[in-house]
Amino acid sequence: MRSVEQQLQAAIALASPLDPLDLSLRESRGCVAASDVTAAYPIPSFDGAACDGYAVAADSVIGASDASTVTLGVVDVVNQGYASDNEVTPGQAVQVGAGALMPEGTNAVVAIAAVRRADDSSEVEIVQAVTVGSGVIRTGSHRQIGAAVVPAGTRLLDRELAAVATAGHARVSVHPQPRVVVVTVGDELVDTTRALTSGLVHDSVSVMLTAAGDQAGATTFRGGPCRRDRQALARTIEDQLVRADLIVVVGEDDGEPHPGEGLVAAALKEAGCEDLEYCQLEPGPAIGLGTLGEDQIPVVTVGRTPLAAFVGFEVAVRPIIAALAGRGSLFRPVVRANLTDQIESRGGRREFFPAIVRLDSTSQRALVTVLHEPADEAALWLFRANALVIVPEAATALPAHEEVAVIRLDRE
Repeated sequence: MRSVEQQLQAAIALASPLDPLDLSLRESRGCVAASDVTAAYPIPSFDGAACDGYAVAADSVIGASDASTVTLGVVDVVNQGYASDNEVTPGQAVQVGAGALMPEGTNAVVAIAAVRRADDSSEVEIVQAVTVGSGVIRTGSHRQIGAAVVPAGTRLLDRELAAVATAGHARVSVHPQPRVVVVTVGDELVDTTRALTSGLVHDSVSVMLTAAGDQAGATTFRGGPCRRDRQALARTIEDQLVRADLIVVVGEDDGEPHPGEGLVAAALKEAGCEDLEYCQLEPGPAIGLGTLGEDQIPVVTVGRTPLAAFVGFEVAVRPIIAALAGRGSLFRPVVRANLTDQIESRGGRREFFPAIVRLDSTSQRALVTVLHEPADEAALWLFRANALVIVPEAATALPAHEEVAVIRLDRE
């Protein structure tokens, strides 16, 4: 039996980033940049006005003040997206809007607050001198050509794609989203589209894990539910290999004393998995890891209850998705927080407790409250948790106010 760390190390070793693809910005949404995205041109690509005002040659307004104004002729008006046809000569100015291209012959902008001008006048009085470059956003002042804008390993969402577009790219090299197949196992499970009859339950775990996979950056499919039959499960798993970069089997039973001898392990062995290894944690059962097929597709097994499946996904599946996607960071942030109440643990296994973490406004410390709810009702309350408290293997109880490690579920 591996430790949690050993299982994670083995999992990440199996998950090399998928080969890059060149995709449009829309197609790349949710994918991970395969290389640094650099500026295709200087940003901005022209000298522009930093504010509304009048573009001038700085030499034309030397000594301007309230007591000694300088009068210039206004020869044009230029707004953002347009250019002036006039080359400004000494004694002239061009009215410009913020972001407008600086006219030829100008090198500074006098802000609106530093001028006086009658509504019908073709002249403007300058009441404040400016220096060369004042009120001007210089070419390349934000990024020089070739400068890194979005680093490799970054997942491209709304703000990241805005940066890529600003850098001048319509396409980008990305690692594609991993294809993850979730196979649930249980004779009692039926799809949520079907009406329930006595003894059956809706397959809520597959709904949860497919959503979790998509949120983690994968394209996730449901491959079940499959009945608890070794041959049927083996065939179902084999059928998924053509469309999977990772398979998650949700069917481990906490009542199985030797997980490697259970139904899921037997089905995986029949499907060709010869390297299945387990690690033990709570909530159980053990989490399995192996490979399938010629391409050595990773397969992870997790518990069949909502709580065990969720914890198994967060601990073991999510890092594999991140590694396959080429992300720079494979794990959610772990922070320190103080317990508000005592918690008890079984000891001997690492345990994860769903909890709510918050910042105490008085002490400015992070406080975490474990959700003491019935495990068999987890599908009805797990959505309230924004954290998982990590209890080490050696601990059997942690007192109130103890500082603990906490996985933030609300952060990437």
